[in-house]
Amino acid sequence: MQVICLIVCRAIRQITLTQLLVDQTIEKICSQAPKVCSNELVEVLFEYPYSNIDYLVNRLQTDRRTGSN
Repeated sequence: MQVICLIVCRAIRQITLTQLLVDQTIEKICSQAPKVCSNELVEVLFEYPYSNIDYLVNRLQTDRRTGSN
């Protein structure tokens, strides 16, 4: 039972740290590139870090020029 608790605690900590990193990334993008600031963009990049432009265009429902910037 202690092993399960340890695993769960580590998982919760990892999720919390990941969410903190997502939030910090959103803040940084919004301050440095406000024209492309989007929570959805950051979430997609964290979910699929090796996303290609076509995936971003489809997922964010934007045009290819915007997706490649």
